[in-house]
Amino acid sequence: MNKQPTQQKITALYERLSRDDELSGDSNSII
Repeated sequence: MNKQPTQQKITALYERLSRDDELSGDSNSII
């Protein structure tokens, strides 16, 4: 099993967080 480069994991994590923030922002703007 190959270890993933740390940078790749961090990038994926931030992409996911930014997507969650966008969804949360849309929900908050409706309220």
